[in-house]
Amino acid sequence: MLNQLVHMDIRADNVAYNADTNQIKIIDWNWTELSSITLDKTLVAISIMDQERFDISDTEVMAFADPHAALAAAGFWFLNCLNPPIKAGDPDGLRPLQFRSGFRALQMSSVLAKAH
Repeated sequence: MLNQLVHMDIRADNVAYNADTNQIKIIDWNWTELSSITLDKTLVAISIMDQERFDISDTEVMAFADPHAALAAAGFWFLNCLNPPIKAGDPDGLRPLQFRSGFRALQMSSVLAKAH
């Protein structure tokens, strides 16, 4: 179903937690698209793997992912990582993160495709 609002950039630094109210809010909605919720679930799994808390063999994380969504995410991130840096000379900036996420997404797509 392609009529759901998806964030497209869910990762740890786009989640805000308020300890006083015990609420979690997703922030930074500038990449929002109408798509399938499967895409956001896959992006969350890739983000978890990007933080190196889990690896490609973690079945709980991989259960959220879809091979087609992972391949779409890889293309999205590889395309965006070619844009000029947001801040000149920033080796830990957004573009290297996008490249790593694209690589993880490609790995995930390959592993999931073999499993199906």
